[in-house]
Amino acid sequence: MTAGHALLRCAYAWLATKSPILFEELINAMQASLSWLQ
Repeated sequence: MTAGHALLRCAYAWLATKSPILFEELINAMQASLSWLQ
């Protein structure tokens, strides 16, 4: 995992705590971002 991947994971995890309703959308966005960065 690169620093960018770790940063994305931390950012999405923090946002999920602030906006629980968007948690699923954040997970989907994170997975899409990670697959695009690979």
